[in-house]
Amino acid sequence: MQTNNNWNNKKTIGINSSFYTQNLFPLYYNFFTELGFEVVLPDEVDADGLNYEMSQFCYPMQLSLCLFKNLIEKNTDYIFSPAVFEMDAEKEEIQRLDFNCACAFITGEPYVLKQAFKQFFSEKYFNENILTPSLNFANGYEKEEKSFAKIAKNIGIQDEEKIKTAYKNAVKKQLDFQEELYQTGTNFLNNLQNNPENFAIILLGRSYNSFADFANKGIPKKFASRGISVLPLDMIDIRDKKHLPRMYWESGNRILKVTEIIKNNPQLFATYITNFSCVPDSMLLNTFRLMMGAKPSLTLELDSHSADAGINTRIDAFIDIVKNYLGNGFIANSFSEKNLTVEI
Repeated sequence: MQTNNNWNNKKTIGINSSFYTQNLFPLYYNFFTELGFEVVLPDEVDADGLNYEMSQFCYPMQLSLCLFKNLIEKNTDYIFSPAVFEMDAEKEEIQRLDFNCACAFITGEPYVLKQAFKQFFSEKYFNENILTPSLNFANGYEKEEKSFAKIAKNIGIQDEEKIKTAYKNAVKKQLDFQEELYQTGTNFLNNLQNNPENFAIILLGRSYNSFADFANKGIPKKFASRGISVLPLDMIDIRDKKHLPRMYWESGNRILKVTEIIKNNPQLFATYITNFSCVPDSMLLNTFRLMMGAKPSLTLELDSHSADAGINTRIDAFIDIVKNYLGNGFIANSFSEKNLTVEI
């Protein structure tokens, strides 16, 4: 693989638009650009990437392969593909390790990608230019400063003060981004409360399968085109919510905390986007439905073969159920424990 220096002589660093890149891009982007690099992302999902699938993967991992296939054709000087073990729990107290875990495919992504596309790289590039650090954000982004300092030195930056400043500023941008999301969500919920005749859909899932337009089959737009407001769960502030007992998945904690908020708000209804072969969701979905009780919810299970017509039909059916539920003044605890769920 040949490297490609662009017209302004900045070195380039490629980042795959998969998994937690959807959450952590402000951190990654601002760190590398402040060090003088140009960040390059894939610009399309290349279906040819599926030819390098060495085993049967879930839809998000298949998308990772297809995006990476497009990325390596950009001929960047470096590729940054971290193994993220845990995510920021957004708590002041020290978090016990293994209580904020990422999916095993997220942690293993860089190793899968390197082996799947090994033939595309020279031995030197494979060993030195594909950066696969292990990162753990369970106790905050600040705790990973040493890891990012090591990354910077591996790509030729030796000025320790410059590295420290770059990472500090990148963390601030990441936290500012999250704060802006929460503020947007809070403003939306306050406005919704002032309009009691309206209701809204909260999208549950992960950023890489529920909020990324190349993964969610246009589901947010489908609701919006029907005049229904949609809000992703990443915009709901859950910092004052306690961690759930025996919940080790970071995404599970976030999903179920937001589920509790939806359950207790008569104007909010849940649409849970999941994927076939998703191990965490195989355990989370039952808990989600038990928490929702008799309140209607929609589960959409997607893969690369999901048909647009089928999704539209189920969204229309769900909207009708919600309107009937509201129009008849249903009270959740007046029903049996059976959840009113539409599935695909």
